[in-house]
Amino acid sequence: MSNSLLALVLLDTPATPDMAALAKALRARHPELATEVAEHGDAQQAQANSSLIRCGNELVAVMSMPAPIPDDLGLWSRASTTWPQAKAAAARHRGHLIVSVLGQNQRPLPAARLTTAVIGALIATVPECCAVVWNGKVARSADLWLDMSSRSFAPYPDYPSSLWVDILPFRSKTGIGAVTMGLSAFAEREIEFETHKLTLPTLVNKVDGLAVYLVEHGLVVKDGDTFGRDSRERFQRGRQRGYWLEDESILPPYRVFRLPASTAPARFVFDKSAGSSPIDLEPYYGWWLISGRTKAVLEWLDPEAFVFVQCTVRVPHGSYDGPDYWLCDVVRVLDALDEAQSRLTIRTEDDPRSLKFGKKVYLTMLGSKLRLQSAKRISFVWLIARLTSYAIKT
Repeated sequence: MSNSLLALVLLDTPATPDMAALAKALRARHPELATEVAEHGDAQQAQANSSLIRCGNELVAVMSMPAPIPDDLGLWSRASTTWPQAKAAAARHRGHLIVSVLGQNQRPLPAARLTTAVIGALIATVPECCAVVWNGKVARSADLWLDMSSRSFAPYPDYPSSLWVDILPFRSKTGIGAVTMGLSAFAEREIEFETHKLTLPTLVNKVDGLAVYLVEHGLVVKDGDTFGRDSRERFQRGRQRGYWLEDESILPPYRVFRLPASTAPARFVFDKSAGSSPIDLEPYYGWWLISGRTKAVLEWLDPEAFVFVQCTVRVPHGSYDGPDYWLCDVVRVLDALDEAQSRLTIRTEDDPRSLKFGKKVYLTMLGSKLRLQSAKRISFVWLIARLTSYAIKT
């Protein structure tokens, strides 16, 4: 389990979970997950005192330890900023459970989803549970875990990433900032964001949105990528990005992943002295920043599938004479999956808060396989090739 995410479920008094009851609770909470109690012989690497549960093609170990975890003052101080009873829970616990997906080189997000689902079922069946410590970095209450773990397999961005990643605000010389704790398990590093203009709730909302994006996609931020309006309000890796939105208040908040067509024109600043200019298609927060010729390709491909918001561009000196740019949102998705040749869970979204309410959704986890329908796969590859060739020409 050395390469796996590790979760510790704190117990007021030592207890050994009933694995049959745990499997029953998992099936009730997540009917799409095939669950059964596994024999120890199914995994030679499991220790003799491990209890195993099989979830789909994966094995999860649940080990009962009749002792408290080592004290970590920093962990519980961080937790107490949002959970006032955190230090008391840490002080009174007398045992804990270790929960982890077995196997080497597990992909972080599917392993986190599965581990979270198992922990939720543990809390539902073991009344002694009082807290959860995620990967040694984030501590949350058992009640919060019981509630949020029900969304373990929800589609992006609705899964419970805040159980895995903490966001810590701080004061800096230029204003305020926030840094993540726990994101490195998914994206290889933590991120830090500083601002002198945003309010603290807006700042935390931005960092949360970027964090969950990196949890989903991994380390996709390249050298030179910058998020924010200027050098004092940034998430930066390497050299800076030379363009930014002047007024971000025109955009919907993070986790509201629809861009209304009625959005006011987006005012951008392009400054080559600050960094690189955008290419024909750039991820920009939850959407795309695209050039006029990329817009033409997308409209030719499927004119009803996208929403476009025009951008105005100014430069620090003189007048802008480059291509037109647009913010773009995808509002219709082509169901191109060959379900017969794929291995995954298919269900109907029943959460009325979701944008996909009442629609078919695909749930992937460890061992899933996706295959596109052949004709649509060719169209997809052609589109990517066209967009890539445009980017190379820029």
